[in-house]
Amino acid sequence: MLEIEKIINKLHKSSLESNLEEYNLLIEMSDSYKHKVKIFKLISQNSNDHSLSFPLYFQLITKLKNNYEDELVIQLCEYFKNLKSTHEYDWIAKIIFLILEFTKDRKKNNEIKLLILEIIKMCASHINIINYIYNFLLNEGSSEIVYAILVFIPEISDEFVRMAIQQTNQIILKNCSLVLVSLCQTQRNLFINFKHFDVFLDSEHYFLRNCYLEIIFNLVEIYKEIEDIEGINNIIFLIKERLHDVYFNVRYKALTLLGQLFENNCVPLDIRNSIIKSIGDRILDKTVLVRKKAVMICNNLLINNPFISEFNLSKKESVDPEKIKYYEDLNEFHDVIKSILEKVMTLLNSGSIGDNQVFLDFIKLCLYYEIEGSKDYFEQTFDLVWETDSIISCFKDILIRLKARKISIISFLKKFVNQQRNKSFEKIIRELYKKGIINIYEDLFTDIFRNKDLYETSFLLSCLGKYLDNSKFYELLVHTTDILFSISTTEDLHHALNIYINILKLRIKHKESEDSKIIALIVKNIVKMTFLDFQVIQDSISLIYRISKEPEIPIKNLIKSMNNKNLNLLKMIYCVGCIGLNHLKHLDLLEKISKSKKEKITVIVPEDIKERRKSINASRMSLQSFIEEDDDRNKSKIKKESLDTKNLDDKTEEEISDFFFYLKEKDIFYNKDGLLYDFAKIIPEFCTSEDKDLQEVAYLALFNLMCVSSEYFLEHKNLFINAFTNDNVKIRANAIISMGDFLLFYNSLVENNAKLLFNGLTDQEILVRKNALLTIYSLLKRNIIRLGSNSIYLTNLVFDDNEEIKNISRNIIYGLSENENYITTIVYEKLSHSDVDYTKYIEFFIPLLKDKSKETIFLKLLRTAVNKEVLKFMFNKFNFVDKFLEDIKHIEEFKKLEIKI
Repeated sequence: MLEIEKIINKLHKSSLESNLEEYNLLIEMSDSYKHKVKIFKLISQNSNDHSLSFPLYFQLITKLKNNYEDELVIQLCEYFKNLKSTHEYDWIAKIIFLILEFTKDRKKNNEIKLLILEIIKMCASHINIINYIYNFLLNEGSSEIVYAILVFIPEISDEFVRMAIQQTNQIILKNCSLVLVSLCQTQRNLFINFKHFDVFLDSEHYFLRNCYLEIIFNLVEIYKEIEDIEGINNIIFLIKERLHDVYFNVRYKALTLLGQLFENNCVPLDIRNSIIKSIGDRILDKTVLVRKKAVMICNNLLINNPFISEFNLSKKESVDPEKIKYYEDLNEFHDVIKSILEKVMTLLNSGSIGDNQVFLDFIKLCLYYEIEGSKDYFEQTFDLVWETDSIISCFKDILIRLKARKISIISFLKKFVNQQRNKSFEKIIRELYKKGIINIYEDLFTDIFRNKDLYETSFLLSCLGKYLDNSKFYELLVHTTDILFSISTTEDLHHALNIYINILKLRIKHKESEDSKIIALIVKNIVKMTFLDFQVIQDSISLIYRISKEPEIPIKNLIKSMNNKNLNLLKMIYCVGCIGLNHLKHLDLLEKISKSKKEKITVIVPEDIKERRKSINASRMSLQSFIEEDDDRNKSKIKKESLDTKNLDDKTEEEISDFFFYLKEKDIFYNKDGLLYDFAKIIPEFCTSEDKDLQEVAYLALFNLMCVSSEYFLEHKNLFINAFTNDNVKIRANAIISMGDFLLFYNSLVENNAKLLFNGLTDQEILVRKNALLTIYSLLKRNIIRLGSNSIYLTNLVFDDNEEIKNISRNIIYGLSENENYITTIVYEKLSHSDVDYTKYIEFFIPLLKDKSKETIFLKLLRTAVNKEVLKFMFNKFNFVDKFLEDIKHIEEFKKLEIKI
């Protein structure tokens, strides 16, 4: 630095003309010098020859690249600005744009910005500045600066626009497109002859096609001002065509602009519905971003629909001649939205991965505006378990809107109530009530005693999860009992039974003693019924166990009453099966409570029972989850008043487990005083009865009893295995479900029979295949079973003739695809069979596979005897990365395929 200062001092009064070489040396040495402005002042003071000084200024500015100085830029610009006359405008332009190149990424103060713009404007009045601007556009991030120049000097914009279509450099074109997009918003008249830009529309570069769309979009306002409807239509159709562009970014841009045209009320009435339909078609686009944009626009179109005064968009007819056209338009709009709704449901049912909230919002809006089919479609979303919070949010929004219109919340909710209880809907109602979104308890309670929509009302009441006062529950039970036993027709009986079942599902605040009026009435009703209804029996016995302090007493009374009256044998057998399962849950709950208290056990447990408990998987996982699934119940008064365990005092958890295991294994079935001793012997005999109805009920009861004791299970395991080939569909379907339970309870005892589950996937009956699908999925998620070669039975169903089976199997595979090992196994096993229709399966699997999985599958199949055509089709569809292609081209098996890379 000292050497530079010496040279500056030396040249202080030396003219540039006579010391040009030393001035050049000075600038060459100034890279890291922090006071370059001194060099500029030295040159400007010692030279009047611009042809010598300006090249030096340019050279000096190049040194700003690494060490920028505001002061130098300001001094230089002020110098140029104050020049009286010069012929060096080209040099000035070069210097200024070089400054811009070095400072484009820096924050410049307003003084410098203004000075630079003034200098450029000065140059523009003497030379063609456009060439310099386009050269500057070779720099990344230069578009904003160029746009600022054109705004400051609008008289050069026209030439800039005309030269845009002559450019060929890709960097310039990209930056130029950004400038044009900004320019067409502020200087629309420059683009009125937009056909000059048709070359952009045909360009291979997507950003130029996007630029073209922006240009013509901004011309709509001009056509609107002069009321040129034809011109507007032409522009809209040009944008609409780009909805089918090969590049997703252009399709997204076209959607965005069409959405803005609707927001600006620029879409003529006669083409509005056709444009909306085209937007809706993009909901099935292959790109997530485009799909979401399309449905977001449709959401806005629904919210801001032109028929807002109608409150709903249901199809209507008019006798008023003046309104016929209006309602024809409304009906057409309704049909377009309905077709879009169908596409949205197609997408959701396909297992589309990603954020589904915008799609659920669209279905919600369709429901609110009463689009045909929206209720059924909205119901379908209840089973999207992973979207429960979003669905609850949708309900909340709809209910708020309904309240504003003073429409009954209860009447709206009743629309979703049907005879098939939907667990997902129950959960939604419970959450809505729990969060205070709906407050309908009192109204529902009152409506029941008014006999108003009894089934729907009692169903909603049962969904709330509210704990009722025992006295109120008794009133409801008496009321519905009176209705039940006053029925004379079969149809009315079915309806009354469903109402009664809803009441049985209600919760009460306190446990009932053995002399309870509630329990006595439930027992009396079971005995009094001359028919068998599985659900009533299940729920009645479950309720006795839930609300009784000592459930064994009323259960024994029930068994005694049925025996004394020599009642319907089928009903008795089914009752026994339900009692066995509920008593198991009761003992599990007792065991849990005892362990928490660690009270002493007074019964001596045989050693063989202790060993058997340790040797089998007796965790009772599904039953334990039943006990723990309801946190509210565990926190309620029932929990505090739980079953008496005074007979137990301090013992280890191991000893407590042995004791309760003994009760389940031996006491209930093999002790003469056991609760179900007599029935445990005769029920297996009924399983081989010639009476098909008796055989069916006996099997259902047997499956339940086998859950209680592993000894009882092993004793009758052969009957269980035979059930899988029974002619009765219900027996086979329930055997599938029971296999799922037994694999959880007694894994080591039945794991060799797990193949029977997969055989169920080939059953001719839909119910059996459905149960097999759901059971297999549940066990896979818990890592209880493995897929292996059995996966082929699952994949066979993704193109099943039955729509429900097809959808369930696909959703299961979508769920399993989250595990890379699962989906790799599934695809490999399917494609390794040469008889498979491989093309449709490969198309189905592609979206579920990551690049690594595709490579693994291809390599494994390459080393097998799989059909070469399968491998060729895979190769063309899998789009392998370059590195993988480089690796496989040397493999001998690949060379035999004769595929050109």
